[in-house]
Amino acid sequence: MCLIINKPTQEGMYQHFKAIAECTDLPQILYNVPSRTGSDMKPETVARLAEIENIVGIKEATRDVSRIVKIKQLAGKNFIVLSGDDATGLEAIKLGAEGVISVTNNIAAKDMADMCRYALAGDFDKAEEINARLMRLHHDLFIESNPIPVKWGSLSLRLN
Repeated sequence: MCLIINKPTQEGMYQHFKAIAECTDLPQILYNVPSRTGSDMKPETVARLAEIENIVGIKEATRDVSRIVKIKQLAGKNFIVLSGDDATGLEAIKLGAEGVISVTNNIAAKDMADMCRYALAGDFDKAEEINARLMRLHHDLFIESNPIPVKWGSLSLRLN
């Protein structure tokens, strides 16, 4: 779930996502992407939301991998933290993220899956090797607003 309200307070974000979670028994994954929403959900707010039974995780897309550790400390080890930034995804996994919700995956699915699989297994040498090959693609897919580069890449590679 991503916030679509203009510049809410932390309490406003909490109440917004709490209200959504109370409307369903389905598991909810928060999405923190301040570069698109203009609002940054602080780790302390995430931890409060993690106390709600069906809020089970977050896609954290701030590029600040230190937040992975902070969220894990505050929200607990069972709260799922997924990186939402391809370029720092490997570092996020090293710090405790359970994976990456990836844009690059749309173009290089096998490589992204392999990189994550190796990293989650602790084989960081193999993960680093794959990630190094993907780094330019990670960057190029954000030259324009998503999904424009993904669509162009899919068309160019005949993936559509």
